[in-house]
Amino acid sequence: MKIIRLSFFLLLVTACQPSNSQSNQALSITLGQDEARIQEETARSELYDLHKKYDLDKWIFTRKIIVKTGVISHSHPVLTINTKHIGDETATLATYLHEQFHWYLEENSPSLEKAIADLRIAYPNIPKKRPRAARSDYSTYLHLIVCALEFDALSVLVGEGPARAELESKSYYTWVYEQVLENDRGIRAAMKKHKIELPGK
Repeated sequence: MKIIRLSFFLLLVTACQPSNSQSNQALSITLGQDEARIQEETARSELYDLHKKYDLDKWIFTRKIIVKTGVISHSHPVLTINTKHIGDETATLATYLHEQFHWYLEENSPSLEKAIADLRIAYPNIPKKRPRAARSDYSTYLHLIVCALEFDALSVLVGEGPARAELESKSYYTWVYEQVLENDRGIRAAMKKHKIELPGK
C-alpha cells in the first residue's frame, strides 16, 4: 500500500511540473497549505498551462506567485491566487492578469497618481462600500484603471464578448466594472493623457 501511495504522489508531482519553455522556467509558483495540496497543485498546473497556451509574458510583472486555497486573490506583497476558479480558464486569466496589472501600475507610479487625480474629477460620486467599491476611495479609483487593463488584455486573449461576460459576472467591484464596460470615457481619457496603456499593444 505504501508503494502504491508513493507512486501516486510521484505521478502527481510530475504531472504538475512546468514545461521546459523559457516562460515557465522563469515562473516561481509555490503552494500555500498542506491540507489543500491537491487543489493547489491543480491550480498551479492550470497557471502553467495558461502560459503554454497564451503569450502572457508581456503582461507578467512579477514571477513570484503563491497559489493558496481560502484566501482572496491579491497582488502584494506576493501575488497570490486562490483556487476558486479551477477549471474556468477565463476567470483564472482575468484574476491572474488583474493582479499582475497592480504590479505594472506600481512600476508607473508617477503616471498613475496623475491619472487618479483626473479620475477624481471625472467620477466625483463614487460608491463607498463593498461590493460596489473597493476598500477605500483611492483603491476604487485605482481599480478603474486596473480593471480597464484587465478587460483589454482579456479581450485580446479570449475575445471581447467572453471578456465582457466575465467582467459582468463579478460579484465584487461591481460599480468599477460597470464603468469599465459602460462608462469608460473618463477612464480612457485619463489613461491616454498619462500614457498608461496595455503593455505590448
